[in-house]
Amino acid sequence: MTGSQTLARGLTALQLVAGSPAGLTMQEVADQVGVHRTIAYRLLGTLAEFRLVAKGEDGRFRPAAGLATLGAAFDHNVRQLCLPTP
Repeated sequence: MTGSQTLARGLTALQLVAGSPAGLTMQEVADQVGVHRTIAYRLLGTLAEFRLVAKGEDGRFRPAAGLATLGAAFDHNVRQLCLPTP
């Protein structure tokens, strides 16, 4: 793996949570990313600080509002790329 291992793990955790309709527990994320539970705790904590994931009352992590901001920025860029060139 090139680049930042921590960043790669965090993005993997984000993809897993975003792709799970029922959400994932801390242990499920740790198992699927292949890290110890304490590392998953730090990864999910950082993602939560940026409002990309949120922990529900049931203890499961789900996508949060910060993803909408990223999605909107992507949508804007795609629309700009699709405009005809003068």
